[in-house]
Amino acid sequence: MIPFSFLLFAFLKGIQVATSSPVPYSAVAWGDRSGGGDASNVDLTDVVDISCGWSACVSRKNDGTAVAWGGSAYGGDASNVDLIDVADISCGTFACVARKNDGTAVAWGRIEYGGDASSVDLRDVADISCGGLACVARKNDGTAVAWGDSKYGGDASNVELTDVADISCGTFACVTRKNDGTTLTPSSTPLLITPLLIGGCSLFVLVSYYFLYYKPSDSSRMLNSKTEVNQVGLERAELVVAILL
Repeated sequence: MIPFSFLLFAFLKGIQVATSSPVPYSAVAWGDRSGGGDASNVDLTDVVDISCGWSACVSRKNDGTAVAWGGSAYGGDASNVDLIDVADISCGTFACVARKNDGTAVAWGRIEYGGDASSVDLRDVADISCGGLACVARKNDGTAVAWGDSKYGGDASNVELTDVADISCGTFACVTRKNDGTTLTPSSTPLLITPLLIGGCSLFVLVSYYFLYYKPSDSSRMLNSKTEVNQVGLERAELVVAILL
C-alpha cells in the first residue's frame, strides 16, 4: 500500500510543476492607429514583456524574439536590427533599445534621439533606459554610456559614470545612482538655466505690457484696444523666444 505522505507529496509536486510551466500570454493594443494603437501587423501571442514610448511599442516574447509596431520614426520599425535572444526592452519618445542575453544591446528609431548607438559600446550591458531624447545603458563593470541628443542627456562627458548601480532617463535628462548613494545628472546645467530663461522671458513680456499700455512712448498714440495690446505683446514674446532659441 502506498503511504499517504507519498501521495500527498506527489500531488503537491504536480501542482508545483503545473504552476511553474510557461504559459503563453497574448497582448492587445488600442489608441491612435499610427502611434501604436494598431498592432494588427505583428503577432502578439506568447508575450512576456511590453514597452511603449511616444508613438511606438515593443513586445518581448517567451522565445526571446521581439516585435515592434507604431510610428516608424519613433521606434515602430525594427527591421534594421536583429531582435532575437532578447532579455529586456525599453522605449523612449523617439527610439527603443533591446538588451540581449549575451550582454549586447541594439537601438533603433530616430537617429539623433537615441536610435543610433554607434557612438557607444553596447557590450556587457546589464540594464537599459530610454527617455524623451536620449538613452543610457549600464554595464556589468559599473560603468554607463549615454547617447542621443547631447542637450537632453545624450552627452554624459561632464559626469563620471563609474560604480553605477541604477539608471533612469526622463524627457529632458538622465540620472544615475551610484553604489555610494550619490546621484549624477548629465543635463543638470540646462535644467538650472531653463527656469531662469522662462522667468526672464515672462518678465520681459510684463514690462512690455506696462510700457505699451500705461507708458506709451508716443503721447499722441494710446493703445486702448485690448486686442491691439495683446497682439503687440504676443509679437514681442515671440521675438524673445526666437532670440533665446
